[in-house]
Parts: sequence; C-alpha cells; structure tokens
Amino acid sequence: FKPVVLPKVAIRTALGFADEERQGKWALFAGRLQEAKAPLRLVDTFKLYTQDDPNAKLIMIGEGNMQSKVEEYVNRLGLCRQVIFLKGMPQEELVKFYQVVDVFLLTSNYEGMPMCVLESLCCGVPVVTTDVCEVRRVVKNEFSGEVVESFDPRDIAQAVKKVLDNPQVYTSENCTKSVEDYT
Repeated sequence: FKPVVLPKVAIRTALGFADEERQGKWALFAGRLQEAKAPLRLVDTFKLYTQDDPNAKLIMIGEGNMQSKVEEYVNRLGLCRQVIFLKGMPQEELVKFYQVVDVFLLTSNYEGMPMCVLESLCCGVPVVTTDVCEVRRVVKNEFSGEVVESFDPRDIAQAVKKVLDNPQVYTSENCTKSVEDYT
C-alpha cells in the first residue's frame, strides 16, 4: 500500500473502466455491507455530494447482508450510473482502487481501528469518516482528511466537498505521514 505516480485516469483505464466512468472525482468504500458500516448513510452522503459534482463516482467494494438493500436504494435514488458495486477482492487488487480514488469515505456507526483507513492513507488518499473509535489517531482534520462528529449525511457530504475541493491541503504526503508509525 503506497501512493502511485501515474495519472489516476491512466490507472482507471487499465482497470477496465469505460471513458465516462473514468472521469470526475472518485470516492471509495471498501468493507462489509452491514449495519455497523451504515452503507445507507454512505449512499445518502454521496447523493448529497453529487449535487455539487454530478460527475462523481462512488466505488463500493465488499459484500454483506445489506447488499441487495443497498443496491435497491441506489437504484431508487437514481444513482446507478454513479455508484459502482464490486465484490470483495484480494489485497493485491484492492490496493489498485485505493491508488486511483480521490477520497475514502467511511460512515460507520462504530469501528475499532479500521484497516481500510490505514490502507487508504498509506496510498496517499485522504479519508472522510465519522468519529468512531480510533480514527482520530491517523485522520487529522485539515491535514489527512476530516473526522465528522455528526452522523448527519449533510455534514459528512460537506466534509467530502471540503477535502475534494482542497487537494493542496489534503496531500498524498500528509496522508502517508499520518500513518508512518504503522506498518
């Protein structure tokens, strides 16, 4: 897990995404589609963000007992062209997705120290997360992402916009520096 120097669009092409899918900002969620991870809040957050950026994409990697409910919800909200569902995959494949997104999004109800947050930061990708357990150890507001104290999708979407609108603040270097104590 490390940043890449190739242009993200080139890597997105190599991953097999169509021209219209490769464009715009990409958010990533990688994890179980279960209540603890609040995937419906994640979709609501993304829907609100797309009001500012209709070309954005949300890549959701994972499976779980809420998968069909989440897919139905995405369809009902009219987001099926913007939300891309992928099954769980080996770490060697997953790392490629971390490397080509613009932000990692975690809207969980509770966590320990989520590996997905560490992996994202190692790849130089800022994280927007709810304030769950240990995330404040590595996600530093105004530096490597934003920890949102509220579970309100509007507040989380505002944090996503803040991060994506300010790449000069949430740099790859800041993200990797945030996790340099972790191996």
